[in-house]
Amino acid sequence: MTYQGEEAVRYGPAKALRHLISAATRQGSDIGQPILIKSDNWRSYSEGFEGLSVAAKVRTLLEILRKHSEFFGNLVEFTAVTDWPLLVANGPEEGQAILQHARSRNLVAQGDGEKLWTLTWDGWQAVEPLAGGIDGLGFVAMAFRPELEDAFQNGILPALDDCGFRAIRVDKEHFAEKICDRIIVDIRRAQFVIADFTFQRGGVYFEAGYALALGRTVIWTCREDDIGNLHFDTRQYPHIVWHEPADLRSQLRDRLRALLPGARSS
Repeated sequence: MTYQGEEAVRYGPAKALRHLISAATRQGSDIGQPILIKSDNWRSYSEGFEGLSVAAKVRTLLEILRKHSEFFGNLVEFTAVTDWPLLVANGPEEGQAILQHARSRNLVAQGDGEKLWTLTWDGWQAVEPLAGGIDGLGFVAMAFRPELEDAFQNGILPALDDCGFRAIRVDKEHFAEKICDRIIVDIRRAQFVIADFTFQRGGVYFEAGYALALGRTVIWTCREDDIGNLHFDTRQYPHIVWHEPADLRSQLRDRLRALLPGARSS
C-alpha cells in the first residue's frame, strides 16, 4: 500500500520516528519548500534528524529566533505547543522543556505574553560566535566542473547581482599562496557562503562546515538529480533544489533576500 502526505506521516513511519517526519515537513514549510512525504521517501527524511542532541535542538531554537529577528531585542512569536517540530522535539512537552532551558541559561527572554520571545545578548553570542565578514560578499563553494559553469554564470552570479551582492570563487582568483590557505582566508572575509553539493565534493562539505563554525550564514543548494546523494550529516539543512540555472537564480535570490539583511529587493 502507498501513502502520501498526511497519511504517509500517520501510517508509514514507525511511531517512534513520526516526530522526525513532522520536523522535516514543518521546516520545509517554514522556508517555503513544502515536502511531500511518501511511503518510499519517509526514511530518508527521518534519517537526517535521527540522533539529534538536546544541545543541537537548543541551538536550533536560537537559530529560529535569530532568523525571524529584524534587530536586537526584536520579539518573535514562538510557542512549543505548535512549533515543537521546528526544534525536532518529540512533542510539545520536550519543546517547552527546551524553551525553558534556554531561558534558564539566559539565552532567550520572554516578552509580554507566553508566545513572544527574544534572543538575549548571550543568545546572540551563542548562535553567532564569530559572525562578521565583509557585508555583501559571498563565498561560493562548488565542484569546479564544466557541467556546472552555466549554473554559476547564469544562476548564482545573477542571483547575487539581483540582491546587490558579489561573489568570490577561489578558482576565479589570482593569488600566490596555497589554495587551501586562500580558501580559509576567503571564507573568513565573506559574510555568507553558498555551498552547492552537486557531485558531492568533499571540499564543499569542509568549506560549509568551516563557515558554520565561524557563524557565517550558509545557503545550501544541490541539483535535483543529485539531491538523494547528500550525506546524512547535512541532509537536514534546507537545500535549494534546482534543475536549471534560471530556476537556481530565482530560488537563490529569494533565499538571499529572506536570510540576509541589506539584500536589494528590486
